[in-house]
Amino acid sequence: MVRRAAFAATIALLVVWAVDVPSSQRAATADVRLLIAPEHLFEEVRSAIDGATTSIDLRAQSLDNADLVDAIVSRQLSGVRVRVVLDRGPTMRMSEQERWAARQIEEAGGAVFVRQPSSTAGVVDSLQHARFIVIDGKRVLVGSEDLTHAGMPADNQA
Repeated sequence: MVRRAAFAATIALLVVWAVDVPSSQRAATADVRLLIAPEHLFEEVRSAIDGATTSIDLRAQSLDNADLVDAIVSRQLSGVRVRVVLDRGPTMRMSEQERWAARQIEEAGGAVFVRQPSSTAGVVDSLQHARFIVIDGKRVLVGSEDLTHAGMPADNQA
């Protein structure tokens, strides 16, 4: 179901892409906006996803917000390349809703990678806490809120 191979290569690609931009191609200025959850966070994230024209690269611990999954799938079906990296989390399991989200994205042609933390001597390695979405290789949304209904409800009734 969910691809686990090539996870390290995908993360390495994202990291290299993010830091290997010649200074002549870097923007001199950037538009930075601070968003406080839950007010309007869903709308801003949904708008960014809906605006993608070439690619969506997403990294989160959890993705189970059906409205956001529908938006991601819609973009994939319109020709936008979608790559998602998720964590299994501290329970080492994905919820049924998260498995549904991964299936929807994969069935639409997107790539979903699930990071399973390794355990050495009974100690589980730390999870990456940052959540980010790179839109079209140009726009980056960074935060700590998961893409879940609880984290960013569509109705702002958190």
